[in-house]
Amino acid sequence: MPFILFPVSRVVVIGGGAAGFFGAITCAEHGVSDVLILEKGPTVLEKVRISGGGRCNVTHACFEPTDLLEGYPRGRTSLLGPFYHWQASQTMEWFESRGVSLKSEQDGRMFPVTDDSQTVIDCLTGAARELGIHCRTRCGVNKVGVGGVDDFRVETTSGEQLKASAILVATGGIRSGAARKPLTDLGHAVEPPVPSLFTFQIKDERLEDLQGVSVANSSVRTGKLAAEGPILITHRGLSGPGILKLSALGARELAKRNYQFGIRVDWTGGRGADAFAAMIMKERRGHGARKVMTRSPLPQFPRRLWERLAT
Repeated sequence: MPFILFPVSRVVVIGGGAAGFFGAITCAEHGVSDVLILEKGPTVLEKVRISGGGRCNVTHACFEPTDLLEGYPRGRTSLLGPFYHWQASQTMEWFESRGVSLKSEQDGRMFPVTDDSQTVIDCLTGAARELGIHCRTRCGVNKVGVGGVDDFRVETTSGEQLKASAILVATGGIRSGAARKPLTDLGHAVEPPVPSLFTFQIKDERLEDLQGVSVANSSVRTGKLAAEGPILITHRGLSGPGILKLSALGARELAKRNYQFGIRVDWTGGRGADAFAAMIMKERRGHGARKVMTRSPLPQFPRRLWERLAT
């Protein structure tokens, strides 16, 4: 992995999760002699321990950067370069070179062959220990300051003052002000987080009693926002990859609307109104109007949904 790091003598890593450990290990492997991880919780790598139902889904079996971008509706331009630099194949090599073999499941998720997240934890903590990386738990950060070039000051929650020539902020989610503070202390602007990847709650009598019905080739639109993918009817409204993709793509716009908005769903696989009307007329001529009410001209279209929409 190509890596450029200006000469530093000490790096303080804020956050003892997977990103913090990976960053600390990378720094130590590239010449930083003094690396310290600060974790505010009682244990490190807690999210790793519980992820994937305790098995730890390490990465996803998607090895083309352009395909990987499909999982990130926003920020595609910013992520393309990093994904060419480091992606799933490099993650696999990194772990397997340290004795952790991975396996791929049918849905693409990749787990250690042991099916035990402790395998990943032992790998990360073992590598850190071998490299002489120090780690402190129950050690949060009150504030971060900078005195000059390569001169950072970190004040812990116990009041201790730490010096570092570089800091790495790996606090994970930034829902709380405490997680954002190290960045704002240094003058960075942090966009306020908004919900993403959520389902839609909809009250529409046309969807009643249809929970569990799914249409694979669908699309959904609200205003200028649009997404394609399977759509699932739930007891509360709509879900599925198409809906989740739209909620991610429009996360900030939908928040501005206070989550009150209309949507337009295309169940026809993008055939368009005119083409679909022609299909209906063809079915009427061939099978009669009554038959069309119970038989969809679309292949593999759920009968229950068709009967509801056709009446």
